[in-house]
Amino acid sequence: MPISEAQKRARNKYDSEHFTMVGCKVKREYAAQIRDAAAAAGTTPAAIIRAALDAFMQSRQDPPSSIAGEDNINTD
Repeated sequence: MPISEAQKRARNKYDSEHFTMVGCKVKREYAAQIRDAAAAAGTTPAAIIRAALDAFMQSRQDPPSSIAGEDNINTD
């Protein structure tokens, strides 16, 4: 069943208010390998990235101070 224009507008409004993009640049060939590997594993590149970000955030011992507007990224 197709999504109505009103439903699309509502979804887009919700997304714009609650989500943002996090990304990185990779070579096209690498991106194709990621897409193929994700499909073979029955998942998506976005799900893999979210899992990696979740694992990273859980591994941190201190809460991210960047939420408070400070940049506390350790570059050592």
